[in-house]
Amino acid sequence: MMDGLIFRLFCLFLIFQATHQTAYPCDPNASCGCSQFPVNAYARIVNGEDAGYNTWSWAVSLEVGDYLCGGTIIHESYIITAAHCLDHNLRPSDITVHAGSLTIMEGTQRSVSQFYMHPSYNKEEHTNDIALIKLDRPLDLSNRDLAKICLPKIASTSEEYPVASTPLLTVGWGTLSSGGDISRTLQQVTVRAVGAETTYCQYVIKDPMLQLCAGIMPGGGKDTCQGDSGGPLMMFNSKQEWELVGVVSYGKGCGLPRFPGVYTRVSSYLDWINQIIQYNSPSTTTTEKTSTFSTKPTTVNTQTTTDIVENSSNSIKINICFFVTILLFLFNY
Repeated sequence: MMDGLIFRLFCLFLIFQATHQTAYPCDPNASCGCSQFPVNAYARIVNGEDAGYNTWSWAVSLEVGDYLCGGTIIHESYIITAAHCLDHNLRPSDITVHAGSLTIMEGTQRSVSQFYMHPSYNKEEHTNDIALIKLDRPLDLSNRDLAKICLPKIASTSEEYPVASTPLLTVGWGTLSSGGDISRTLQQVTVRAVGAETTYCQYVIKDPMLQLCAGIMPGGGKDTCQGDSGGPLMMFNSKQEWELVGVVSYGKGCGLPRFPGVYTRVSSYLDWINQIIQYNSPSTTTTEKTSTFSTKPTTVNTQTTTDIVENSSNSIKINICFFVTILLFLFNY
C-alpha cells in the first residue's frame, strides 16, 4: 500500500513539473520594460512556446532585403539589432520594420532613414555585433501594442552581468529547428546565463567583455535559431522591468548539447547607443500601414546569455483530467 502511495505522489510531482508556470508581473507605471500584459512562461517547455498577446511589445521583425532578422524598440525612433543583419551592402530603403504584432511582418510598419553599425564590428569574429536603426518617423509608444524595453542601468564591469545561471528569456520568429521553417507567430524561450569561465562558453565566445553565453547546459534543447538574429535577450530586474541584456548574435547549430548561444553584451555599448540617439533626432516623413510578407531567415545562428535578478512569481496550472485522475488514485486507498 505504501509503495502505491509513493508512486502516486511521484506522478503528482511529475505533473507539477510539467505544468509549472512562471509569471512576470511588471510595473504598469514603468517608463520602459513593461507591456500591456504580464509574461507567462512554462519552465518545462522544450525549445519554445507561443508568446502571449501584448507581452513583448518591443519585439519587432525586420525585413532586410530577402532576409529576416529581429530587433528591439529602445526609443520611439530607434531599433537595436545585430550588425551582421545589416552587413549586406544595404541602403536604408532596403529595410522595413514591423512592430506591434505577434505575427511576422505584420502590424505597424516603418521605413528606415539611417542605420548605424558599430564602427568596430568584426565580421569574421562576430564581435561588436550590434547596430541601431533610425526610423523615418517615431513610433507612438502610447499605443498599447507598442512599448520600449529598458537598457541596462550599469555599464559592463569586470563582474559578469547578469550573473551565471540567471534565468533569461529571448523571443523571435526564427526557424524552429536548424534549417527548418520560420515561425509565423512570435516564439519565446527561457534559457539561463552561462558563465564565461565555463568550458561551454569558452568554446564559442571570442571576448567575454563584449559577448555573453546563454542556453541550457549541458543538455541544450532551448535556444534561438536562424532568423532570430538581432532579437532580444531579456532579464526581469529588481524593479519589475524587462531589461535588454543581450542581442542575438550567433551559435553552433540550434540547441545542441554543450553549445550555448552567443549574444552581444548590451551593457558594454551604453555610451555608443546613447551617443547615437542623442545626436540624431527623428525625422517625420512616412505614413503608417500594415502588411504581410513571407521571407527567408538569415543564415547565422543565434543565441544569447545573461544573468538576471529573480523577481518572478510562480503559478501552477494543473490539467483537470490529471487532477481527477490523482483524486481517483488517492481515493482507491
